[in-house]
Amino acid sequence: MSALPAITVVCALPSEAQALIGHWRLALRRERPFRVYGDGPARVVVSGVGSHASAAAVGYAAGLADAGGDHMWLNLGIAGHVSHAVGTPLLAARITHHGREGAWYPSLLFPPPCATTELETHDVAVTDYPARACCDMEAAGFMAATGRVASGDLVQVLKVISDNADTGIANIERQRVHGLMQAALPTVLDLVEQLRTVVARLPVTASDSGAEALLARWHFTHAQALQLRQLLQRRALLTAQVTPDLSSLVACRDAATLLARLREEVDALPLPAAHAVIETVYVEREVLDHARTARILERVRPRHVVGCERYGEVFNRHNQNFRLQKAHPALILAAKHGRRLLPVPQGYGFSAAPAFYFSHMLNCLYDCRYCFLQGMFRSAHYVLFVNYEDFIADIEARCAASDAACWLFSGYDCDSLALEPLSGFAETFIDACARIPNAWLELRTKSTQIRGLLNRPPVARCVCAFSLNPPAVVDAFEARTPSLAARLAAIVRLQAHGWPIGLRFDPLLPVADFEAVHRAFFDTVFAAVDGRRLHSVTVGALRLPRDQARGIARLHPDESLFALAESERDGLVSYGADADALLDWCAAELARHVPAERIHRQAA
Repeated sequence: MSALPAITVVCALPSEAQALIGHWRLALRRERPFRVYGDGPARVVVSGVGSHASAAAVGYAAGLADAGGDHMWLNLGIAGHVSHAVGTPLLAARITHHGREGAWYPSLLFPPPCATTELETHDVAVTDYPARACCDMEAAGFMAATGRVASGDLVQVLKVISDNADTGIANIERQRVHGLMQAALPTVLDLVEQLRTVVARLPVTASDSGAEALLARWHFTHAQALQLRQLLQRRALLTAQVTPDLSSLVACRDAATLLARLREEVDALPLPAAHAVIETVYVEREVLDHARTARILERVRPRHVVGCERYGEVFNRHNQNFRLQKAHPALILAAKHGRRLLPVPQGYGFSAAPAFYFSHMLNCLYDCRYCFLQGMFRSAHYVLFVNYEDFIADIEARCAASDAACWLFSGYDCDSLALEPLSGFAETFIDACARIPNAWLELRTKSTQIRGLLNRPPVARCVCAFSLNPPAVVDAFEARTPSLAARLAAIVRLQAHGWPIGLRFDPLLPVADFEAVHRAFFDTVFAAVDGRRLHSVTVGALRLPRDQARGIARLHPDESLFALAESERDGLVSYGADADALLDWCAAELARHVPAERIHRQAA
């Protein structure tokens, strides 16, 4: 077990801990102020009864060893429930402290080994069980304390039912509790293994992935070194190797041969099913009875539905790991309040008319390495605001206040079409904007989810705007997105159907041999797409708000893409004068294919 990540298990009673201590053969190492078994990687701490004792035990255990970003925490014990059978193991999905505000939501980034439950912590033992929650005396204190010392995505609470309305609490004694925990031990061990698979998905640095050893052995160009790092990181994530196995690569005669062999290996690896499946849906109480919520739940059919008061309880909590959640995201259904229409950022768009953006969804199905969302949000879970009718009312009011054309941009905080089969967003908003004579709608996307658009007449004031980049950029930086060929096929079909099409060459990245790569790229695009019939074309360089750029750099410390963006202007980090030159060249090159008046340069 020495090579495995560390886990600290906190139990209130010795009888709750005894089965796990015996299975792991842990020796008593400390008796004061808490009984501690084992020095690592597995450690069990007996805290005593109550939330304050559990919180204190967490703080003490965190000081015993380096509780780094891969340290796992588990609160294990007994709980009561009005009707669950005695001996039933349950994983807590929502935890509250009776009589106090706030809630905790342990991340479900793996298939749970048992059913999930709401858990309510009480200061005293109770027999008047709430209707929908289990009752314990420690979990709230444990969650509050681990929130200060641990990654919130590696913290779990597992309870075994010891009492219910039929049995009461009179029969809870030491041997009975030990027997219940012994029977639940396989579930506990399964949970620990599931947590370890989550730890294995933690981001891999270039040195961890073996890149440095290979770079020292062969000569790599800058572009080849970038490809090497990307491929090794993908391989490490898909194989969950603690130590990279380079044996298949060391016999290669040169860098090109090595990259070809490595690419073959990575392409042959299966993608985890979790990338495509939403297993957990959080639902705000306010929208629990909304018709759109019911339709979405019917389509998703999630394994777990967890209620919450406001989406921010789940989405905005501290100590979340964006990269871990990106591999296994949950869906949060919520209502959007406050300002739903916002003025577009300076330099965004292509018209002098009033322009606004709105976000029916936060976060994106795709995983573009340069995306500002990973530096903007704490969570990678998807938030879908189901109160479309309120967005539409705001749009109607805004357009009614002006006789001029009013541009409405979607796809700023998400992809407009990627989740269309589930959300029905485009269908609803195209119809709404078609009824408003001065409303113009842009759907910004990398998706090929166009069936709904092909099954209806085109709308002249709705522009389908596709973000495009050269194939090498798509492969290296736009994970999980459709290929360039697939996007072009979708554009051709929509253009033939009569939809206005926009092309968004944004962000353009300063890859090696930029002009040759992009000249070939533009030729490929316009061999398929009729440039004379395009509504608009925009070109823009990578530009990020300063704080978001720093956040992304922390998530990807070895990514040279961000190291090159060193210029800062008006709070935006970009490539500076280099970007200006690239945009000038691209605009001139695009004019060979598109009328110059339809080419719009975004602020660099």
